[in-house]
Amino acid sequence: MPTTERIEESAAWEMLKGAVDVHVHAGLSLFPRLYDDWELAKQAAKAGLAAVVLKAHEGSSVERAHVADRYVAGIQVFGGVVLNHFVGGFNPYSVELALGLGGKIVWMPTIHAQNHLRYYGDAGYQEMAATIQLKYPVKPLRILDDSGRLLPEVIDIVKIVAERDAVLATGHLSLEEIGQLVPAARELGVKRVVLNHPELPVSSLPLDFQLEMARLGVYIERSFLPTTEKWGRYPISRTAEEIRRIGPERCLLETDLGEKDGLDPSEGLMRFCCGLFEAGIPWHWIRQMVAENPRQLLGMS
Repeated sequence: MPTTERIEESAAWEMLKGAVDVHVHAGLSLFPRLYDDWELAKQAAKAGLAAVVLKAHEGSSVERAHVADRYVAGIQVFGGVVLNHFVGGFNPYSVELALGLGGKIVWMPTIHAQNHLRYYGDAGYQEMAATIQLKYPVKPLRILDDSGRLLPEVIDIVKIVAERDAVLATGHLSLEEIGQLVPAARELGVKRVVLNHPELPVSSLPLDFQLEMARLGVYIERSFLPTTEKWGRYPISRTAEEIRRIGPERCLLETDLGEKDGLDPSEGLMRFCCGLFEAGIPWHWIRQMVAENPRQLLGMS
């Protein structure tokens, strides 16, 4: 139940020391971004975060994360690879390279996913315009063949993720695709799976499905971006209720922020945590979802 208690922002910042944002964007990018990698890492370190994970629709963020991690003190910066056409789509070579160079997460397609293209009509967003207008037509990426089975190259990628003990994330896939991917990934030995932003309109994954995924050991992202006015105004009170249903042990708090006209991601994370607390989520649950679970996900000491 919602609480009448409120938390001062100064106290919230203090209690966020050691938090991890597992889903944040920076430039260079197809889309206008608030910060570049260094600026984002510096702001997060200043706010007291222990780590951030750079996600890039454009492909691999591993090399960028390595540079930011090396030259920005007081924070760890991780990257991964998103399987859009920019890296060849379902390309096992790009996955092997990204993970071999230290990448942590392999995201299934996002802006080139069939589900994304069906929702938006193109490989972009109505909520923000791309900075580069690419003219080459985009072939929708779908992980299933016409019979509803996983493509062989997707199975190869899942096996690589399992062998490297990396994280598999669902990107902008459809419910049908995720429902096939997750059980197969678990059977093939993938230990850590993330269901990305189920509240975002492009995903719109119902709670019953989230509960099914949680029972399979999947971490469910609880994302701040969809709570903002431009991205759907998903009620934080509803997010809080879903956390209570799923349980904090299977949830991750993240921002998905980084757009040019949006909040500083660290401030967004702080506001998200305050909003959940005011909606009745105990602070020790919040700490688990914003610090302990992400550290376990990423294999941080």
